[in-house]
Amino acid sequence: MSILDVTLEKLAVEIPGATEILYRFKLDYKQHHSLPLRDAITEYRADKQSVIEEFERLEIRGKIRPDFSQYSEKDLVLYIVTHYHNVHRKQLPELIRLASTVEKEWGHDPLCPVGLSQCIRNILEDTLAHMDKEEKTLFPMIIQSNWDMAANCMAIFQFEHGEHVRSLKKLQRSAHNFQLPTNACSHWKALYMGLQAFITTMRDHIHLEDTTLFARMPDYLSLSSRS
Repeated sequence: MSILDVTLEKLAVEIPGATEILYRFKLDYKQHHSLPLRDAITEYRADKQSVIEEFERLEIRGKIRPDFSQYSEKDLVLYIVTHYHNVHRKQLPELIRLASTVEKEWGHDPLCPVGLSQCIRNILEDTLAHMDKEEKTLFPMIIQSNWDMAANCMAIFQFEHGEHVRSLKKLQRSAHNFQLPTNACSHWKALYMGLQAFITTMRDHIHLEDTTLFARMPDYLSLSSRS
């Protein structure tokens, strides 16, 4: 089945990242949930090729990661920025939007994750600050093989990685372990699917940096064992 034949609701609740694309192209998946993407593009006069290309990028993002042993430090850094940093910069604002909508519309429900949007905002702030520091300080050092200076920074970034993992656990608790009511709307379903996708992506991101990128530093293992 072509992506164009899938309904807006199915895209929103089953494909991580789809809601951000639908929202950006003003394809209202709540009002026209049963409308196939092809018809929605026509109805809302969206650019068909641009929409298809955005969904193709999502598909490529979800494929198995390459063999990083063949990557240079520069290529590995570029992969991290492209597949994780830039993705988080899109994921989190969209999750805040969805969480705010759910809190506003479902605040009366016992399962409503009241306060979740603020929890995500806090994660966004911490994540952006962390990624900006990596891109402006640590990554250039690694690319230039300036390992002495990089070693002084790695302990700080690894500590922050641990803080991020703790934040992810708090995020899951704030979302009631993603327990949905039987009458949950498409926004709520998309929110919890998106949160789970974000947590998976963030954990993969941290794991890649800690076990692959940082391991490029000479004597990294011996240094890690002493820390």
